[in-house]
Amino acid sequence: MSEKIEWAYFSKRRNINLIELIKSGKCQSYEDLCKTCDVYKVIPPTKSEWQVAEAQALPKPATVEKKKPAAKKPTTKKTTRSRKTKS
Repeated sequence: MSEKIEWAYFSKRRNINLIELIKSGKCQSYEDLCKTCDVYKVIPPTKSEWQVAEAQALPKPATVEKKKPAAKKPTTKKTTRSRKTKS
């Protein structure tokens, strides 16, 4: 019966980057990664390592505060005088 190998050794040997693995969409959750690791008889990285890599791979967009529109100055209507024409 073969024993499981460490994730660090496996990822270096196979040239697998956890961040790139997440970006590719092949492992969309930690559970997916654990299932994949079971197939290859690998001890998966810790959940905290997954969370760090996931935060780097899929950064959440920063919330932008909406600026209030500047107060508009009251507009004054320009009146045009009607020209009287001399006849």
